[in-house]
Amino acid sequence: MADRQYELLYILPPDSTEQQVAELHEQIASVVSRLNGQIEKTDNWGRRRLAYEIGPHKEGVYVLELINGSGDLMLVVKPYWYFGSGTSGTSHGAPYAYDTNVPLIMMGKQWIKPGAYGQYAEVVDIAPTLSFLLRVRPPAGAEGRVLTEALR
Repeated sequence: MADRQYELLYILPPDSTEQQVAELHEQIASVVSRLNGQIEKTDNWGRRRLAYEIGPHKEGVYVLELINGSGDLMLVVKPYWYFGSGTSGTSHGAPYAYDTNVPLIMMGKQWIKPGAYGQYAEVVDIAPTLSFLLRVRPPAGAEGRVLTEALR
């Protein structure tokens, strides 16, 4: 399989020291190397505001790694494991149903049929559904489906 380039963006607590950032980078570099990959570039963006609070934190230290390697570099944590620190037991980033299946509430009587629907919906279904309602082309990378069962 040909090597591809992957971006790994991770966020550390805002009070992380340069040494802690460097230690995590070395851990990642070790895994990448063990899987015959290579880190092409590390870009420490420094302390930035988070899109939403994570625990008590409103900011975090952002680091971007550009990694060249095969698909073997994909990290999948064990079920019910959480990669990182904190008290959260989920991240909505694992491929397991408990982590991707979240309640979805849609409102707007002009577009949405009232009621509850038992069909499985995923986060990736939101963009195609909104695109359909707005009559615009879905994002190029959209993978979900239009939730037609809930639409008028």
